[in-house]
Amino acid sequence: MAVVSHDKVDRLKVFADKNDIVYTLLSDADAKIIPDFGLANPQFKKGSPWYGVALPIIFVVDPDGTIRHRFSRTDYRERVDPDLILGILKKDAAKKDGS
Repeated sequence: MAVVSHDKVDRLKVFADKNDIVYTLLSDADAKIIPDFGLANPQFKKGSPWYGVALPIIFVVDPDGTIRHRFSRTDYRERVDPDLILGILKKDAAKKDGS
């Protein structure tokens, strides 16, 4: 698992240390990747200091790199229900196992 954030590396490190985060946090403070993947919050246009802030989006990626699911909302204040995500992933696993 990895998280891409508009925050700078030092801020991500403080956050990770404070919250015992064990997964990878990637910094895109210069907004070079987030907009290219269509993840940027559209309310912040180029030239804004907040340009490149990502919407909260979850991608489920297979080991071969295929994106199987994208979970997102258009309002950054809303999050996809974790139970919905887990339910879909459990159905996927059952199909894969032939159950």
